[in-house]
Amino acid sequence: TDEYLTRLEEVLKFIRPLNPSISITGGEPSMSPILTDVMEIVDRLGFRKRTITSNGSGLFIKQNGDTILNNLKKYHWDHLNISRTSWDDDVNKRIMRYDDEKQYCDSNMIKDILQEINGTDLHHRFSCLLLKESVNSVGNIARYIEFYNKLGANNFIFR
Repeated sequence: TDEYLTRLEEVLKFIRPLNPSISITGGEPSMSPILTDVMEIVDRLGFRKRTITSNGSGLFIKQNGDTILNNLKKYHWDHLNISRTSWDDDVNKRIMRYDDEKQYCDSNMIKDILQEINGTDLHHRFSCLLLKESVNSVGNIARYIEFYNKLGANNFIFR
């Protein structure tokens, strides 16, 4: 882990003059035991735009003395993309292939996440794949937006 973080910092220092944005995606980054360390390095090096994509499941896990969500704010991350394939928790859980032994980010947790970040510099965006098993029509897009609006969401992308 220390070797990885040292090498990551070397690479980030090397590319820093290019002024790139940083985006962390893949798997579920909030479950990484070194995520807060990575966020701190990115912040210390002053990258201009910082985005993380998460299904939300690990955002309340404590790491380095605070939750991942609070560390995103502390280390000046700009955007939190939240991946949700449906407004229905059962459908979302099935499509996203959640393991029953791992924490699932249900709608109540989504509401808590939005309450924590709305009004801060950490902006959210809901990212929804258009799938035949879930959001598959204009009516379902409207239903998705309406459902998450009620929880506090105000930014959406459909792919």
